[in-house]
Amino acid sequence: MSPRSQVPLAAAATQKIESVRTTKKDPLIPYHIVLSVIFSAGLISAAFATISDCDEVFNYWEPTHYLSYGDGLQTWEYSPVYAIRSWLYVGVHSLLTLPFSLVPNIQKYHIFFILRAVLAGIGSVSQTELYDALSRSIDPEVGLFFILISVPSAGMFQAIPAYLPSSFAMYFVMFGIAEFLKTPVFLSRAVTYFAIAGLLGWPFCLALVVPQLLLWGFDDGRARGSINMVQRVACSVFSPLIVLVSHNIGYPVNWYH
Repeated sequence: MSPRSQVPLAAAATQKIESVRTTKKDPLIPYHIVLSVIFSAGLISAAFATISDCDEVFNYWEPTHYLSYGDGLQTWEYSPVYAIRSWLYVGVHSLLTLPFSLVPNIQKYHIFFILRAVLAGIGSVSQTELYDALSRSIDPEVGLFFILISVPSAGMFQAIPAYLPSSFAMYFVMFGIAEFLKTPVFLSRAVTYFAIAGLLGWPFCLALVVPQLLLWGFDDGRARGSINMVQRVACSVFSPLIVLVSHNIGYPVNWYH
């Protein structure tokens, strides 16, 4: 086959790939049903799953109790002498519990279960968003397979209501991947989700954004626009968070969580 005859074939293949990317398909199971199932599993986990990680108790629940009620145990990571953990993560979650703590006659264990239920709700929405994006952007059977392996899994059952930065990062990584799949051209929202996951949650998950940028951001000659977008996101999201957390602990932040 001559090189000239290969050019139309390559162009046709490119058009076919683009048509597959842009073709939207309906999920096999409606969004609200999947969300209901996942949230039900999350509520069961929030109510009955044990807390298997001591870090969740002493590095997150205890500081949250301190911010909410004025007393609580302090680990060495939060000590001003070492200060390797930021109060920003627990501070955000303390704000979530504030409206409920104002309810008359509410008990502390009610706040405990309410916060776990809120976390389960956020995790359920993120998981459903990823299911919807996989179904519409790749294939409905892929989305269904994702739900079938993730919802019954013991790891997801434990992680959904867990008050841990790694679970928080998981929520926003799923939001970010879903956005990449839904809107591969405009990456600002997806990168923002990854930034929140890494800077408020678990910093190492920021590496997960690299293959997404390589796959979508630098495809079809969009490299320059993607680089400019990443620079804007870095200035508008990363910089304020770094300044805020560094001020919170008293010196430039160590992103170990």
